[in-house]
Amino acid sequence: MVQFCKRFELPVAGCGQGHTAYGQSQVANGVVMDMSTLKTIYSIQPGKVSVAAGAKWRDLLIATLAQGQTPPVLTDYINLSIGGTLSVGGVNGTTYCEGAQIDNTLELDVITGDGNLVTCSGTQHRDLFQAVLGGLANAPLLSAQP
Repeated sequence: MVQFCKRFELPVAGCGQGHTAYGQSQVANGVVMDMSTLKTIYSIQPGKVSVAAGAKWRDLLIATLAQGQTPPVLTDYINLSIGGTLSVGGVNGTTYCEGAQIDNTLELDVITGDGNLVTCSGTQHRDLFQAVLGGLANAPLLSAQP
């Protein structure tokens, strides 16, 4: 979809639960992609999980509790998508001692504005990693706008 939007010079935005604070999940005269269907929890390991962006914190919490674990930082409202809260930082009452959710993020798979899938982390494509986490989904590398 991102490649299509780029080809036809259409703005594009992703929308999970639609609880954005500044309307970043909306776009005028463009395409809003429903990210809520990307809700797979791929794996849960000690101290590490792998999930799709549309997965809700509630579902992750239920899955991790079943294994005697919890994410170090949740949101106060756990029916938000993981990708959405990572785009704004993800804070709650434990942030003062555990950091924000983005501080506990190890790696991301990101679709860039060119439609390329890029794996990024603190050591691999670090500029993209830092732009995406807490960047309100407005990172220049992600924009498919003309």
